[in-house]
Amino acid sequence: NGHITYSGANSFMERTLDFFGMTLGDASPVYDNIRYDRSTGQAPQYPLKGTIRSSNRGNFCDFPDMRWGSVLGRNAENSSFVIEMPFKHSMAKLIIEASRQDVSPLEDVKITHIDFESYPEGILDIETGQVSPSGSRQTFLLYDNTGNAVVGVDPVKLVEECLVLPYRPAENNNQALRIR
Repeated sequence: NGHITYSGANSFMERTLDFFGMTLGDASPVYDNIRYDRSTGQAPQYPLKGTIRSSNRGNFCDFPDMRWGSVLGRNAENSSFVIEMPFKHSMAKLIIEASRQDVSPLEDVKITHIDFESYPEGILDIETGQVSPSGSRQTFLLYDNTGNAVVGVDPVKLVEECLVLPYRPAENNNQALRIR
């Protein structure tokens, strides 16, 4: 939603540059928390920390609405004074709704618990946009239906919407969802 403007002459100086950006979706400054040590050759990283929240049905870990973007290979020939950078959402939105597919009164369907195993912290690789979990994996009780309410035909939202780390099967199933 913002622009970085440079009013001087084009200063690529015969170089080709890559641009990366991120935002937390609000006015929070991000540059103070970026980790970067040029001597290691490692890409800049941004630590992410979720906020533990409670609802009347359970608890969950909610992350900021972080977005990431990149514009690669810019130089004096292919760039003007404004470089547009599209941003993509980096987190996953978790929404859980339940409903029955039939209206048969023969059997009640009840959901008593929904557990979500995930990480309350992560690290954004600023060059690739990949978010990796960090810290200790925790189990969050998203839904505790002590009243054993019956699931009907109409969809019912069971948990508060929250933003979680993206699911990546290649990372040893970094998240697990259990519905009982």
